[in-house]
Amino acid sequence: MNKVHVIVNPFSARGKTGKRWNAIKDVINHYFKEFKYIFTEKPRQATEIARDLLKQGFDLLIGVGGDGTLNEITNGYFHKNTHQTINEEASLGIIPSGTGSDFIRFMRIPREFNQSVALIKNSGMRKIDVGKITYKSSEAEETSRYFINIASFGLGAEVVRNLSVIPASKHGPLS
Repeated sequence: MNKVHVIVNPFSARGKTGKRWNAIKDVINHYFKEFKYIFTEKPRQATEIARDLLKQGFDLLIGVGGDGTLNEITNGYFHKNTHQTINEEASLGIIPSGTGSDFIRFMRIPREFNQSVALIKNSGMRKIDVGKITYKSSEAEETSRYFINIASFGLGAEVVRNLSVIPASKHGPLS
């Protein structure tokens, strides 16, 4: 039996995730009788939370959010300094609740909460590749980050930053 912990980004989907958390929690409770959960409060916090939970022995982390939340949790699967995996046997599930959610479209993960949680519980896990990028931070420190979906910098980061301040009704389905 898995030791399950859910990491919730209540700010994902422009705050809608926090508002629909009780409905999501009810669905999770239907499939996993024992689980714990925690809300993130600031950017990149999901990385540290995931790291701590894996060190505590949790072997199934479920992220509730979008691509950003998924990326943060992915980075938490690796030790900060040694970059070794914390727990090779640990799995990561995602309950889609983001704005773009590009990864879930690519992996054909259903957007409907009941279906995505059922997939995590019943369909088993599959291994996927993890990419690593090493770069110099703005403080000229060598920094590494991991990704499972996409790595971008420069223009890609600027587009994301600009889209986050424009109302969703203005930028349409291509964003």
